[in-house]
Amino acid sequence: AKPQASEESLDDLFFNVEDWLITSATEALDQGEGAAFVSGNGTKKPTGFLAGPTPVATADASRAFGTLQYVASAQAAALPTSLDTFYDLIYSLRARYRRNASWATNKLTLASVRKYKDTTGQYLWQPTITAGQPDTFMGYPVAELEDMPVVAANAFPIAFGDFKEGYLIADRVGLRMTRDEITTPGFVKFYVRRRVGGKLRNTEAIKLLKIAAS
Repeated sequence: AKPQASEESLDDLFFNVEDWLITSATEALDQGEGAAFVSGNGTKKPTGFLAGPTPVATADASRAFGTLQYVASAQAAALPTSLDTFYDLIYSLRARYRRNASWATNKLTLASVRKYKDTTGQYLWQPTITAGQPDTFMGYPVAELEDMPVVAANAFPIAFGDFKEGYLIADRVGLRMTRDEITTPGFVKFYVRRRVGGKLRNTEAIKLLKIAAS
């Protein structure tokens, strides 16, 4: 990120412009990382967990290395109408991965998921009562990823799995900032850099819900 400010603003404004610019740059970097971790193409950015080979329905024992497995929603262009589909998705994971598994989806899909009820009319979404702990769906934590696909035919709007096991993030901790007061007279430029990479590590640890009849 390359924010800049005039020398006058740095001298005269009543708030700390430099800190504000760095905070804004950090937010922009966070947004870029979030998108890349989901669908980045690997060119000067992480390779997203949805950016690999087209997912297939084949189980772990016979699926090609590096390819994710999906469970179909049984609806051509909508989320499942039966909770059995979600159970199929959960138990497509091996037990070792289910222990630390969580859901990942965007806010629009999340709004629909929150409306699912069991046969007694109880919501399967459970809000947390402990600060800092995530809400749960069917007993598993939910992470909101803004860059997950929306519900549409042949899309993969929900992922479920042990993301720590399935996706590797290589992160150089912290920001590096260079202050440039020379290049543009009257302005101070801030070159803010953060290095991070990401790639699927174990394709048996993450499963996807595909919006498709089969």
